[in-house]
Amino acid sequence: MARCVLLRIRWTEDEKMPCEVRRFGDMSSFRLEREVIPISGRLKNTYYIVGLPGIGKSGILKILSEDFGYPTVDFDELVEIESGKKPWQIIRDNGLNYYKVVERKVLKRISNIRGYIVTVGSVENVGDFIEEYKKKGRVLYLKTSYRGFLERWLRRVQRFKMKEKPNRKDVKRMYNTFQDVINGKTDFVIFIDNKSQFEIARIIDDYVKSTEKGKR
Repeated sequence: MARCVLLRIRWTEDEKMPCEVRRFGDMSSFRLEREVIPISGRLKNTYYIVGLPGIGKSGILKILSEDFGYPTVDFDELVEIESGKKPWQIIRDNGLNYYKVVERKVLKRISNIRGYIVTVGSVENVGDFIEEYKKKGRVLYLKTSYRGFLERWLRRVQRFKMKEKPNRKDVKRMYNTFQDVINGKTDFVIFIDNKSQFEIARIIDDYVKSTEKGKR
């Protein structure tokens, strides 16, 4: 009998109700549970973590879940469920433009999630949803310097052997675009350079605890 693995989110056919999905075997053979289970966490607020690609949002989210016990939803997992591929596989196989189409669908849908800490992966598209996220929760920005982002992005390109290999001008444009989209529109900013993922998770933990108690 195939091992059952819980994938946190799927949507009903009308795309309005988040629900749980269980995967049997490989990713291509997942099936939707007949019973729709609305996704509702135990936090009073919803927390959206935004930041440039490749800065470690998923790793930080894993620490928040496993070490601090928070209910979490990983944007990259939702993209994988939506497309059958991990984000870097989509970019490698289909290009960045196709990935933007997939991510836009997920960005729209995650606004239905309540009471979770949610990572948000996007550069340009997130600007169209940031105000909605702020109405429904708190938006936390993991901010890095251009140098820090450049180093991470070039390592990412090399590691995943992407077909579209941006030069430094492309990376700079991506960085500046994200700053224009996000600056001044978030509730809390964490400068992540020279901080470990655990240190960043601890800062988020302090912010969430304070907010849940009504101190922010």
